Amino acid sequence: MPRIFAGHFSLLVELKLEKSVIDLRDSYLPGDKVRYEFVVTNTGDVTIRELVIVDEMLATANVAVTCDATELAPGAATTCTSAEYTVTDADAAAGTVTNVAVATGSTPSGVPAVSNEADAVITVKVPSTPTTPTTPGTPTPSTAPPKSPTGNLPGTGTTFNGGLLLAGALLVLAGAGVLVRRRMAK
Repeated sequence: MPRIFAGHFSLLVELKLEKSVIDLRDSYLPGDKVRYEFVVTNTGDVTIRELVIVDEMLATANVAVTCDATELAPGAATTCTSAEYTVTDADAAAGTVTNVAVATGSTPSGVPAVSNEADAVITVKVPSTPTTPTTPGTPTPSTAPPKSPTGNLPGTGTTFNGGLLLAGALLVLAGAGVLVRRRMAK
């Protein structure tokens, strides 16, 4: 904590940083979007100007961070938010992303102010590979002749039984013979 000495008293130059994930979820997948929020408080005794958030991971990914205010009077606070960070395959391979940042600025007389390091952690999962369902193939028609039934299957009327036809014809003839005899006997 740098102190500025002015006569018989000193001024405390100090920033406090808190960092969190906006709409934090249990886990993320590659391609998901993440936004971070930073709350910077001037806990010192002197105004801090040119306030910025230094976040290497977001800077490397070209993700901007903007603050509601860039000058903080003693005891004042401001909120800064990041644009969307896109979760990568490398993040999924690591399993988690621990993102660290600091807030920096300077006093009107040019004394630098640097906050504590603050981090936010997200869990990233490797997406499961979906299994492709197999489509059943088109059945090929059989070239073999139909099999004749075996065993004790009931007849369905589709087969010809010559013996039964012959027995029926004989009954009809016998009945006709009986009628003819009766008529002759009269």
